[in-house]
Amino acid sequence: MAVKLGSLKADLVKEADGEWIDIPDLPGVALKVRSVNFPAYKTARDLAVQRLARKHGKKPIPEKEMAEVSGRLFAEHLLLGWRGFDVDYTPELALEVLTDPAYRELRAHVEWAAAQVGHAEVEFVEDLAKNSETASGTS
Repeated sequence: MAVKLGSLKADLVKEADGEWIDIPDLPGVALKVRSVNFPAYKTARDLAVQRLARKHGKKPIPEKEMAEVSGRLFAEHLLLGWRGFDVDYTPELALEVLTDPAYRELRAHVEWAAAQVGHAEVEFVEDLAKNSETASGTS
């Protein structure tokens, strides 16, 4: 059995525009998120990591500071909406809660959901010999 190459292609539109992802641990809750592969997020994340490394050197980054940095990145680049909570989504509220150290579980859900966006379902080809013959034109 072989993997169909085309099935490994990520959905770049969903990665950039966002996708609703159900949160298994929170029945009825879904987050609309961009992918962790969204270029603006990756650039901002890398710059933030460099700043933190310069600031702290080999010392561990305090949890409060890490929550503020990652929460801001998630709010500004990844989280586009939510449903299933008792309050409506606003960008301001998202920034407030995601930068609060006490909301670490929500940050973890946003990060997990963003890692799911744009993933392709891997498909398999039943008979590799047939696949090879078709590719070479010797059917």
